[in-house]
Amino acid sequence: MRSIFSRCPLRTINSDVNLTFKALTAKESQQDKENKPLINLVECSPKQKEQTNIIIVEFPEDDAQSKNKTTINDFVTISLLGRGAYAKVVLAQHLYNDKYYALKIVDKHFLNQLNKQHEVFIERSIITSLNHPNIIKLNLAFHDKHKLYFVMEYCENKDLSLLVKKYVKLPINLIKYYIAEIVSALEYIHSKNIIHLDIKPENIGITSKMHTKLLDFGNAMVM
Repeated sequence: MRSIFSRCPLRTINSDVNLTFKALTAKESQQDKENKPLINLVECSPKQKEQTNIIIVEFPEDDAQSKNKTTINDFVTISLLGRGAYAKVVLAQHLYNDKYYALKIVDKHFLNQLNKQHEVFIERSIITSLNHPNIIKLNLAFHDKHKLYFVMEYCENKDLSLLVKKYVKLPINLIKYYIAEIVSALEYIHSKNIIHLDIKPENIGITSKMHTKLLDFGNAMVM
């Protein structure tokens, strides 16, 4: 059977998509500079940090963790990106490399109450086994006494649902491009006998370079 992806001219429209986004964002470039959401903490004074409501999340250190291992104290949280039944995702900056990440914080207590331990470990196992340019990457996972932490790529332009709301009508070349990227990601995970089971605009991240990333493998299954 001929692949759906083969009917989507991804390579031929790549340059057109780049030009399309330049046109879409040109009018808002000045406004984006004035309302830049990400803050360079290195350049901020203590007073500026206080004014932006940036806080360091403190949790009791797990006795099993040695000092040379990553802990939540290595990150600064900036804003809430999303919330679920037993987890939330925050925008966080690493204190040592200054990079921004989507930090998923899972509450162990509620995880046990909802009997979802298996799903969380399956999610971690699936994400770490995948390597595709249009699938979110898990950079690091660690835990303490009360929480599990997944340090993932941060999609600077949020998700596809917000992009559609912002521009209402997207150019046809852009739609073709995104279809090609999404189908490419799905064909890849299907080749690994993995089914996502929760494909929706909110689970299609948009990177700083306006590429798609398949998110949230919390409901995924290995066949």
